[in-house]
This record gives sequence, structure tokens and C-alpha cells, in this order.
Amino acid sequence: MAGSGGRRGGRGHRGRGRGRGRRGRGRQAGAASPSRSPSSSSEEATSFEFILRIDDDPLGIKRLPDKFAEFVDGVEPAELQLREACCNFCRWRVEVLFDGQGKMYLHTGWDKFARYLDLEPGCLLTFLYEGNGDMVVKVFDGTSCRRHYHIRRPTRHPEADSFAVYVAGDDRPGTMHLREASSGFYRWIVDVIYDARGKMYLHIGWEKFARRHSLEAGFILLFSYFGDRA
Repeated sequence: MAGSGGRRGGRGHRGRGRGRGRRGRGRQAGAASPSRSPSSSSEEATSFEFILRIDDDPLGIKRLPDKFAEFVDGVEPAELQLREACCNFCRWRVEVLFDGQGKMYLHTGWDKFARYLDLEPGCLLTFLYEGNGDMVVKVFDGTSCRRHYHIRRPTRHPEADSFAVYVAGDDRPGTMHLREASSGFYRWIVDVIYDARGKMYLHIGWEKFARRHSLEAGFILLFSYFGDRA
């Protein structure tokens, strides 16, 4: 299992854009938490990762994190090409709007992307900027599980990555091996307990993991479960 949460890191290296974006007046603010992608040195120069929570009208323009606006400062893209992570070739061109005060918004074209993904209030999106205006998006629904979309048509109730799918019955693990995504070797063993209703909790060992990663109230962690592959 690997988790990643928002960090209060410094400003990332600048990415390459496609020219200046449109200047105008933005209207809405999105709740997001940026963090630089901990990849190789060549990728770090152009990649940037952040989250965006849908708290209002899913089709309305969305404000991006200020740190991402700083990341592309000086080479502001006129548009971004958004791609849902399940589809390698479907891209939506979304116009980018700057308000002249350092604020950055997803504008024209966002509504089509949001409608295709059937976004609703409560959805949490992760964005990975790969440079050259390319952005990969993952969607997590109100259950905190990732949605998986068919290439042609998304479903309102897709097959969620719920732990119940993988660990039901006698296969329920007694421990989990947690690994932070940027660390390829160090793991924390955390005991797992279950209540009478089948709810699952991280127990002994979690405190050490949380302390090691300086977790605070308000942080959002993304977990990927790999079954028996520790």
C-alpha cells in the first residue's frame, strides 16, 4: 500500500507551457492541495501534482492552486489538455484563464470534461501536470474510492476500489505494509482490526507512520492497495 498526502513544500521548478493564457476575471475558488511529483530529475522539471475538491457547481469554472500558478509563471499555457487516467488517448482541451493577480482558472471546455466524467459535489480530483500543457486526472467519489471509467462512457456507479472487493471473508489481512510513494524500500507494518459490522481500521503501528510523515489534521492521503504484493 502506498499513500501520498498534500505537503507544504516549496515552489517547484517551472514547467513548459504553450504561450500566454487568457486574462480575465475569475469567479470561483477550488479547494486544492498541491505537491510536487517525487519522480526522476528529468520529470521533476515539468511535473506538478495537486488535488481539487468539487464543493460547488461541477460545471462551473475552477480555480487552480496558487502554487501551480506560480509553477507556470512566465510561461502560462493558453490551454490545458486534460486526460482521465483510464484513457490514454481521449483528451479535452480546456481554456485557461488568468485574472491578472496570479489566480489561475479552468474555463471554457471544463464543463464538457466535467459532464463526461459525471462529476458531482463531493468528488475529489487529483491532477498530474506532465508539462507541455498535458494534465492527467483521477476521480475519487464520495466514498473516497477511485472511479474507473469505460473509454466511451463513464458510469455513475463504477467499480470502486473498495477494500471489501479485495479483502472480504477469510482473506482479510491482519496487517498492512504501508509505503510512502516516493520511498521504494522502507515499509511500516500496521495492524488491522475489524469491528462487528466489518469496518476496517488501521491500528497499532499507524501512529509511528503518521509521526514519521508529520501528518496533520486536514491532510488528505491517497492509498493504493496491491493485495498480496505488500
